[in-house]
Amino acid sequence: MIGGRDMLGNPPPKQQSYVDDGKPQEKPVQVTPGFLVKACLRPPLKLCYYSLRYLGQHRRIVGLSLLLLLISFVVTFRLTTQTWPLNIGSDSFRLQTDPVRGHDVGDKIKGWLYALRKGDPTALQLASATFSTPPDTSTLAQYIESLSETDSRRWGEIKVLSTQAQADTTVDYFVSVDITTRGPGGKNSAVAYFYFATAPDESGEHLLRADYLFMRALG
Repeated sequence: MIGGRDMLGNPPPKQQSYVDDGKPQEKPVQVTPGFLVKACLRPPLKLCYYSLRYLGQHRRIVGLSLLLLLISFVVTFRLTTQTWPLNIGSDSFRLQTDPVRGHDVGDKIKGWLYALRKGDPTALQLASATFSTPPDTSTLAQYIESLSETDSRRWGEIKVLSTQAQADTTVDYFVSVDITTRGPGGKNSAVAYFYFATAPDESGEHLLRADYLFMRALG
Protein backbone atom coordinates (compact mmCIF):
# COMPACT_ATOMS: atom_id res chain seq x y z
CA MET A 1 0.00 0.00 0.00
CA ILE A 2 1.32 3.44 -0.86
CA GLY A 3 0.04 6.49 1.10
CA GLY A 4 -2.94 4.59 2.49
CA ARG A 5 -3.91 3.22 -0.96
CA ASP A 6 -3.46 -0.21 -2.51
CA MET A 7 -1.43 -0.93 -5.58
CA LEU A 8 -4.41 -0.04 -7.85
CA GLY A 9 -4.79 3.35 -6.19
CA ASN A 10 -8.07 2.56 -4.44
CA PRO A 11 -8.58 3.80 -0.89
CA PRO A 12 -8.79 1.14 1.83
CA PRO A 13 -12.34 -0.07 2.74
CA LYS A 14 -13.95 1.62 5.70
CA GLN A 15 -14.17 -0.45 8.83
CA GLN A 16 -17.58 -0.99 10.42
CA SER A 17 -17.99 -0.28 14.10
CA TYR A 18 -19.02 -3.28 16.17
CA VAL A 19 -20.67 -3.57 19.51
CA ASP A 20 -19.65 -6.08 22.11
CA ASP A 21 -21.57 -8.97 20.47
CA GLY A 22 -19.74 -8.50 17.19
CA LYS A 23 -22.80 -7.26 15.17
CA PRO A 24 -22.82 -3.99 13.22
CA GLN A 25 -24.28 -1.11 15.21
CA GLU A 26 -27.67 0.01 13.79
CA LYS A 27 -28.57 3.65 13.60
CA PRO A 28 -31.64 4.70 15.69
CA VAL A 29 -34.90 5.22 13.74
CA GLN A 30 -36.00 8.85 13.70
CA VAL A 31 -39.72 9.34 14.57
CA THR A 32 -41.17 12.10 12.41
CA PRO A 33 -44.46 14.01 13.06
CA GLY A 34 -45.99 12.41 9.98
CA PHE A 35 -45.23 8.97 11.34
CA LEU A 36 -46.93 9.83 14.64
CA VAL A 37 -50.02 11.17 12.87
CA LYS A 38 -50.25 8.08 10.72
CA ALA A 39 -49.89 5.81 13.76
CA CYS A 40 -52.65 7.68 15.61
CA LEU A 41 -55.09 7.71 12.69
CA ARG A 42 -54.64 4.11 11.64
CA PRO A 43 -56.77 2.47 14.44
CA PRO A 44 -59.88 4.72 14.02
CA LEU A 45 -59.68 4.50 10.22
CA LYS A 46 -59.52 0.73 10.38
CA LEU A 47 -62.46 0.73 12.80
CA CYS A 48 -64.52 2.90 10.43
CA TYR A 49 -63.62 0.68 7.49
CA TYR A 50 -64.66 -2.56 9.15
CA SER A 51 -67.77 -0.90 10.62
CA LEU A 52 -68.88 0.24 7.17
CA ARG A 53 -68.26 -3.22 5.79
CA TYR A 54 -70.38 -4.73 8.58
CA LEU A 55 -73.19 -2.22 7.99
CA GLY A 56 -73.17 -2.99 4.28
CA GLN A 57 -73.39 -6.72 4.89
CA HIS A 58 -76.08 -6.56 7.62
CA ARG A 59 -78.34 -3.69 6.57
CA ARG A 60 -81.57 -5.21 7.80
CA ILE A 61 -80.22 -6.08 11.24
CA VAL A 62 -78.69 -2.63 11.69
CA GLY A 63 -81.87 -0.89 10.49
CA LEU A 64 -84.04 -2.91 12.86
CA SER A 65 -81.68 -2.18 15.76
CA LEU A 66 -81.78 1.56 15.06
CA LEU A 67 -85.58 1.49 14.84
CA LEU A 68 -85.90 -0.29 18.18
CA LEU A 69 -83.43 2.16 19.75
CA LEU A 70 -85.45 5.12 18.47
CA ILE A 71 -88.73 3.65 19.73
CA SER A 72 -87.27 2.99 23.18
CA PHE A 73 -85.93 6.56 23.35
CA VAL A 74 -89.31 8.08 22.41
CA VAL A 75 -91.20 5.90 24.92
CA THR A 76 -88.72 6.65 27.70
CA PHE A 77 -88.86 10.39 26.97
CA ARG A 78 -92.65 10.35 27.01
CA LEU A 79 -92.87 8.45 30.30
CA THR A 80 -90.33 10.62 32.10
CA THR A 81 -91.36 14.08 30.83
CA GLN A 82 -95.02 13.53 29.84
CA THR A 83 -94.21 15.23 26.52
CA TRP A 84 -93.06 14.10 23.10
CA PRO A 85 -89.54 14.81 21.81
CA LEU A 86 -89.01 18.14 20.01
CA ASN A 87 -92.20 19.43 21.70
CA ILE A 88 -94.36 17.56 19.18
CA GLY A 89 -97.99 17.94 20.19
CA SER A 90 -97.06 19.72 23.40
CA ASP A 91 -98.93 22.64 24.88
CA SER A 92 -97.47 25.90 23.58
CA PHE A 93 -97.80 27.38 27.08
CA ARG A 94 -96.34 24.47 29.09
CA LEU A 95 -98.62 25.24 32.02
CA GLN A 96 -97.66 23.75 35.35
CA THR A 97 -100.61 22.40 37.28
CA ASP A 98 -101.66 23.29 40.77
CA PRO A 99 -98.91 21.77 42.96
CA VAL A 100 -101.34 21.14 45.83
CA ARG A 101 -104.44 19.75 44.12
CA GLY A 102 -102.93 18.77 40.80
CA HIS A 103 -105.65 20.59 38.84
CA ASP A 104 -105.07 21.92 35.35
CA VAL A 105 -106.78 24.75 33.52
CA GLY A 106 -109.16 24.04 30.69
CA ASP A 107 -108.95 24.98 27.04
CA LYS A 108 -111.01 28.13 27.55
CA ILE A 109 -108.46 29.66 29.90
CA LYS A 110 -105.61 28.53 27.67
CA GLY A 111 -107.32 30.11 24.67
CA TRP A 112 -107.78 33.43 26.48
CA LEU A 113 -104.13 33.46 27.58
CA TYR A 114 -102.98 32.52 24.10
CA ALA A 115 -104.94 35.39 22.55
CA LEU A 116 -103.47 37.78 25.11
CA ARG A 117 -99.93 36.55 24.59
CA LYS A 118 -100.29 36.83 20.82
CA GLY A 119 -101.82 40.29 21.13
CA ASP A 120 -104.82 39.43 18.95
CA PRO A 121 -107.69 41.77 19.92
CA THR A 122 -110.31 39.89 17.90
CA ALA A 123 -109.40 36.50 19.40
CA LEU A 124 -109.26 38.00 22.88
CA GLN A 125 -112.70 39.59 22.45
CA LEU A 126 -114.18 36.30 21.22
CA ALA A 127 -112.61 34.44 24.15
CA SER A 128 -114.23 36.98 26.49
CA ALA A 129 -117.68 36.79 24.90
CA THR A 130 -119.01 34.31 27.49
CA PHE A 131 -118.16 36.52 30.47
CA SER A 132 -120.97 37.36 32.81
CA THR A 133 -119.94 40.99 32.29
CA PRO A 134 -117.96 41.22 29.02
CA PRO A 135 -115.05 43.69 29.23
CA ASP A 136 -115.05 46.70 26.96
CA THR A 137 -112.62 47.00 24.09
CA SER A 138 -110.53 49.63 25.87
CA THR A 139 -109.82 47.25 28.75
CA LEU A 140 -108.76 44.47 26.38
CA ALA A 141 -106.60 46.93 24.43
CA GLN A 142 -104.92 47.95 27.68
CA TYR A 143 -104.23 44.29 28.51
CA ILE A 144 -102.65 43.76 25.10
CA GLU A 145 -100.53 46.89 25.34
CA SER A 146 -99.26 46.03 28.83
CA LEU A 147 -98.90 42.23 28.67
CA SER A 148 -98.72 40.84 25.13
CA GLU A 149 -95.45 39.60 23.70
CA THR A 150 -93.32 42.04 21.71
CA ASP A 151 -89.73 42.13 20.51
CA SER A 152 -88.64 43.31 23.96
CA ARG A 153 -91.21 41.48 26.12
CA ARG A 154 -91.45 37.70 26.25
CA TRP A 155 -93.62 35.24 28.17
CA GLY A 156 -92.07 32.42 30.11
CA GLU A 157 -93.47 29.77 32.41
CA ILE A 158 -97.17 29.73 33.29
CA LYS A 159 -98.23 28.21 36.59
CA VAL A 160 -101.59 27.30 38.06
CA LEU A 161 -101.11 28.58 41.60
CA SER A 162 -104.41 27.38 43.05
CA THR A 163 -107.91 26.24 42.18
CA GLN A 164 -111.02 26.42 44.28
CA ALA A 165 -114.39 24.79 43.51
CA GLN A 166 -117.36 26.82 44.76
CA ALA A 167 -120.75 25.64 46.00
CA ASP A 168 -122.45 26.98 42.86
CA THR A 169 -120.31 24.63 40.71
CA THR A 170 -118.05 27.45 39.50
CA VAL A 171 -114.29 27.07 39.80
CA ASP A 172 -111.80 29.83 40.61
CA TYR A 173 -108.26 29.77 39.21
CA PHE A 174 -105.24 31.84 40.13
CA VAL A 175 -102.53 31.78 37.46
CA SER A 176 -99.10 33.40 37.23
CA VAL A 177 -97.09 34.22 34.11
CA ASP A 178 -93.35 34.86 34.09
CA ILE A 179 -92.54 37.88 31.93
CA THR A 180 -89.10 39.08 30.83
CA THR A 181 -88.40 42.48 29.32
CA ARG A 182 -85.26 43.85 27.68
CA GLY A 183 -84.44 47.51 27.44
CA PRO A 184 -81.63 50.05 27.71
CA GLY A 185 -81.26 49.16 31.38
CA GLY A 186 -80.78 45.47 30.65
CA LYS A 187 -82.97 42.46 31.36
CA ASN A 188 -85.85 42.66 33.85
CA SER A 189 -88.05 39.87 35.18
CA ALA A 190 -91.55 40.05 36.62
CA VAL A 191 -94.55 37.87 37.40
CA ALA A 192 -98.08 38.75 36.26
CA TYR A 193 -101.06 37.33 38.19
CA PHE A 194 -104.50 36.50 36.77
CA TYR A 195 -107.84 35.38 38.16
CA PHE A 196 -110.25 33.21 36.18
CA ALA A 197 -113.71 31.85 36.94
CA THR A 198 -115.33 29.05 34.96
CA ALA A 199 -118.68 27.28 35.00
CA PRO A 200 -119.66 23.92 33.53
CA ASP A 201 -121.83 23.72 30.45
CA GLU A 202 -122.77 21.22 27.76
CA SER A 203 -119.41 21.63 25.97
CA GLY A 204 -117.42 21.24 29.19
CA GLU A 205 -116.94 24.72 30.61
CA HIS A 206 -117.13 28.37 29.71
CA LEU A 207 -115.38 31.43 31.06
CA LEU A 208 -117.27 33.67 33.42
CA ARG A 209 -114.45 36.05 34.24
CA ALA A 210 -110.80 36.78 33.46
CA ASP A 211 -109.00 39.54 35.33
CA TYR A 212 -105.44 40.76 35.30
CA LEU A 213 -104.66 41.38 38.96
CA PHE A 214 -101.18 42.88 39.25
CA MET A 215 -97.52 42.44 38.32
CA ARG A 216 -94.66 41.88 40.76
CA ALA A 217 -91.13 42.75 39.75
CA LEU A 218 -88.39 40.29 40.60
CA GLY A 219 -85.05 41.37 42.00
